[in-house]
Amino acid sequence: MLLLVASAARDRAPRAAAAPGRPLLDAARTLMDYLDAIRLAEPDPGRAGAAAERNGSWRTRRADRAARALALLSPEARAAVAARDGREGPHPLAPGWAASRGRLLEEFRVARVRRAPGGRAVATVVERYRSVAPDGALVSGTSDYLLAPVGGAWRIADRRPGGAFSDADLAALAAEPRGAAP
Repeated sequence: MLLLVASAARDRAPRAAAAPGRPLLDAARTLMDYLDAIRLAEPDPGRAGAAAERNGSWRTRRADRAARALALLSPEARAAVAARDGREGPHPLAPGWAASRGRLLEEFRVARVRRAPGGRAVATVVERYRSVAPDGALVSGTSDYLLAPVGGAWRIADRRPGGAFSDADLAALAAEPRGAAP
């Protein structure tokens, strides 16, 4: 219940100015905003019910939240999400990725944020998904997210669901221009 109230309050409250000298905190906040928008954009027939799903305002709110999540992606990541071939399923950063696998993001916790080459950051997130199957089982996992500064703000550049960015991956980033997608 508290999470829901905090989430609703965050939707209405403007984001505070960046914390000077605390870039990793700003990166974590951007990631939490993205994950919250993803969570709220997913269809949830278990909670909403069939009548709510048919309600046009409910679909509009979900679409607005999905657009908000996509706005927090780097330009390269947005292009990768848009270019993903339908045969491969949604991109791991796309709203609806978990739902396409029969799961819904139930909750998340940013466990660690660390610096990466090129002024980037890597965040490890513990994610709990609820199965859309009748049993509604909870499944936990971790994902690493790569964040990059773009135009003075942090944006999500990549995601490794169930995996991590290796030292070799991060070393290869050092050779790429700042803000480029991995």
